[in-house]
Amino acid sequence: MANQILAAHPELNSEKELYDEFLFARDYARHQGKTMTEALKVAEKRLFGKVRPADPASLTGQYLSGSREIAVPKTRRSGNGKKLTVVKATGNNLKQVTADFPLGKFVCVTGVSGGGKSTLTIETLFKTAASRLNGAHESPAPCETIKGFEHLDKVIDIDQR
Repeated sequence: MANQILAAHPELNSEKELYDEFLFARDYARHQGKTMTEALKVAEKRLFGKVRPADPASLTGQYLSGSREIAVPKTRRSGNGKKLTVVKATGNNLKQVTADFPLGKFVCVTGVSGGGKSTLTIETLFKTAASRLNGAHESPAPCETIKGFEHLDKVIDIDQR
């Protein structure tokens, strides 16, 4: 998201400038306890002397500006205590990534563009699950193993297209 926000700025001259400002924003957020939205505003002000107002017609802009928000629920699902574990995934740019996916709750995988989210979740986890549970003829990205399929009876891919 950060690269999309900064890349849309007409005064940004190069990919290196974009990358440098993204790194600044990420580090600022991490070390100052700020959200990426707050950090990107600091980066934009640092770059251009001001923060552009969000386009009132843009739904994304409304959320980024804080004029709209999704309330955090007072209680969250605790899950069922079970999980899927992808062990040492190495597809595309993944470098022996091991990740747990708790079951019985809504799980969101986030990260920077090109960080391996789709490789981990779709190419590795979903395609392996579809092959094992649904008998699909998929070619999953490599990993050492995936633990926890005994807790599932099928997998369904819901595509936003």
